[in-house]
Amino acid sequence: MDRRALLGSLAAGFGGSVAGCGGRAEDDEEEDRSNGAEPNGSDSSNPEPSEPEPEPENRWERLQEEFGFEERLDAVEDLGWDPEGDRRIDPWLVRSFERDALIEVPPGRYKIAGSISVEELSNWGLAGLGEDRTDVKFVTTEGSRIEFKVQERGTDLLFENFSFDLGEEFDRSMGMTFFVDDNLQIHNVEKAGANPTSDPDGVSALLLNVVNPDGRAVVDRFVRTGPQVFAPYPNNELCVYSGHAHVGTVTYRNLDIRNAGENGIYASKGPGDVHVEGGFYKNNRNDAVRISGDGSYIRDATIVIDSDDFHPDNRGVEENMRGIRMQSGEKGYTGGLIEDTELELRSTFVTQALVQISHNQGGMTMRDSTLRNWTRYPSFRAVYPSEYVESPWNVELEDVQFSEYGSTGPAVEIMGRPNSTLRNVSVVSEREFGARRGIDLVGCGGTAFEDVTVRTNGIPLRIERPSGSLEDYAIEFGEGNEFSMNGGLGPEVTSRFGVSEMTGFDLTEDRTVFPFRDVDDDVAAAVVTSVDDDSVRFGHLRG
Repeated sequence: MDRRALLGSLAAGFGGSVAGCGGRAEDDEEEDRSNGAEPNGSDSSNPEPSEPEPEPENRWERLQEEFGFEERLDAVEDLGWDPEGDRRIDPWLVRSFERDALIEVPPGRYKIAGSISVEELSNWGLAGLGEDRTDVKFVTTEGSRIEFKVQERGTDLLFENFSFDLGEEFDRSMGMTFFVDDNLQIHNVEKAGANPTSDPDGVSALLLNVVNPDGRAVVDRFVRTGPQVFAPYPNNELCVYSGHAHVGTVTYRNLDIRNAGENGIYASKGPGDVHVEGGFYKNNRNDAVRISGDGSYIRDATIVIDSDDFHPDNRGVEENMRGIRMQSGEKGYTGGLIEDTELELRSTFVTQALVQISHNQGGMTMRDSTLRNWTRYPSFRAVYPSEYVESPWNVELEDVQFSEYGSTGPAVEIMGRPNSTLRNVSVVSEREFGARRGIDLVGCGGTAFEDVTVRTNGIPLRIERPSGSLEDYAIEFGEGNEFSMNGGLGPEVTSRFGVSEMTGFDLTEDRTVFPFRDVDDDVAAAVVTSVDDDSVRFGHLRG
């Protein structure tokens, strides 16, 4: 047996659960199981991330300096790998761990018959030589569950330009797990084909934890788009995961993840930073991307939920799909950024929101982003924070545009997030008829509006009556706001909701509105029906 490597069967090598790979815990937030999404026949955008730029001529010298490679080996000529896929290559692959080498793999099919586990690995790389990542395929046999795993420490590792090919039969699974100190790079790798959940058990595409606080890992162009067998929550394997053991920095760049059974990227419960840059995420359960905490962000991503455009070979249970969720379990992290991101909720089996800020997430920021929604579910929803989440709890929305095509429900729902800020935000109903509301606020005293435009065919702003002191509950309207209803309330809606006589409020003398001062006990909420530079018109909902 080699000095650093251990080759074993599934039972001997890694029979542990995903929790053993970094501490996944079941969500403590109850999943919303309601249904009722509205169908639509529009096609979803489906961008293809750009391929990497050609490498310079001095590539080998650069790689030697960056990863400490002492030699480059041809997998076929130097190591005897079979490119026809008839003979297994894993014993020879394991032996190469003894050498500080870049293993270059010519186009072909290479059979891996057993899981591979190495305790420590450094100055080692695996690079396909094909023009496309699918030119070099690693394959396995029916019924196999294959994991390539660095168990404890990894440093200066490179994986690029190849695919794990699972075929079309849902009868085998392959994936990678890394615990690294520093400098892991994965470029242009794909987990291709069908993804089973049991018989055999599924294997996550990529589990990655940087265990050194000063360490970094970069995953650039990782693809997993094949069909999935969806088991009931929480019995699916994770797709891309950074867990409790992650304390460094990982960058997930230009990923293309679709049909994942349990989150496209799940990276919200470790203290390390998670950077999601670019990429395309479509129809992933539970969430397309999940992050949390200061220092983590999602930037330049495209996220689509469209159950009417599910992969035709998907199988199993139809359950919850959200676009982005900030959630950190018992950690109660505060902070995190969503920026320059486009999200679409075209149709869904069920969801809580296109963007969901959960009870175990504190304050956060979303800016320079666009959300489009054809359903009755919220586009943005922030719920009451739990008692163990330290303040600040406020959300900040800046330069965010909401295009709403649904007929009912609120576009934006913010609860228990005092002193939140909405700046240069637009919420616009794009359909002629319906009762789509704009913004619902609950327990959000001190929230400020500046340059906010809300044009809806339902109530533009609903402010639920606070349970505490009415005098302390203030909503601030700064300059540049415009709230309006398509056609106004009308007598039918006025009677239906019990709206009291509308009252004007002069903004030229006082920028703060106390909509619940001196109201009757039966008032449940205030509704703001119009705002301009000089005045606010609002009434009260009773009962």
